[in-house]
Amino acid sequence: MTILEALDQYLNVDIAAANKNLLVALLKFTNVTIHTSANVMSMEDNKVTFQIGEELKEIPADTVIVSIGYNTNAAVSAPEGVETYTIGDANKVSNLLGAIWSAYETAMKI
Repeated sequence: MTILEALDQYLNVDIAAANKNLLVALLKFTNVTIHTSANVMSMEDNKVTFQIGEELKEIPADTVIVSIGYNTNAAVSAPEGVETYTIGDANKVSNLLGAIWSAYETAMKI
């Protein structure tokens, strides 16, 4: 699993230190690769192309989860023919538990 973060650091949010420390530990434990300052350029043909500085990189991807900001915004669009689901704050502004529950319910339907 790979996380592409547009900001120069990940988990740059105002959450309790214990929660943040646990998330950081879980990401390391599960060997999640994290690229910061990454700008996604395209998602096609089972790959994601992204740019860090002047360098273009590609990673294989059969599933892409897009997470953008804290405000409700269902306007994010996918290429035609791509199955999409709107969850979390894009569907209804809530807390972390609401976002996780929304994701869980969607995953169970898939």
